[in-house]
Amino acid sequence: MLVRTGVAFILAAQLSLAGCERTANPPRVTAENAFVIEPLAGRDVTLGGVSLSVQGGPVRLVAATSPQIGAIELHSGQMQGRMMMKAHAHGLDIPANGQLNLRQGGDHFMMFGVAETLKTGDSVDLNLAFMADGRPFELTVTAQVVSLSD
Repeated sequence: MLVRTGVAFILAAQLSLAGCERTANPPRVTAENAFVIEPLAGRDVTLGGVSLSVQGGPVRLVAATSPQIGAIELHSGQMQGRMMMKAHAHGLDIPANGQLNLRQGGDHFMMFGVAETLKTGDSVDLNLAFMADGRPFELTVTAQVVSLSD
């Protein structure tokens, strides 16, 4: 009985230390070139993007919100033959020390309930939610509103 308790204690201590190692150097995410395309007149739907870079372990982008936008979905865009197939994604993975570029014509933010007052030159705060090693964290970025032709 004493041997089992000792083994269990050592195993618990190793798991505890392993958890410390994971949180000692959490991945760091940086964002550049965040944008939201100005919605077309009379529409409240648009898309946006950002370039995300990770230093450290893999990260999953799981959601985005904004106080200025009703709802934001993550969409994945992939070519199948000659057709661009777009679909709602429940998360987008960024590999360890890798990048994810959300942009028009690829993976992107699909935005609904966008205010008609949002115009080119304005800025929008985007709250990005991530998961890394089973733990959530957030990053807020400022996106510039650009015209469709930019």
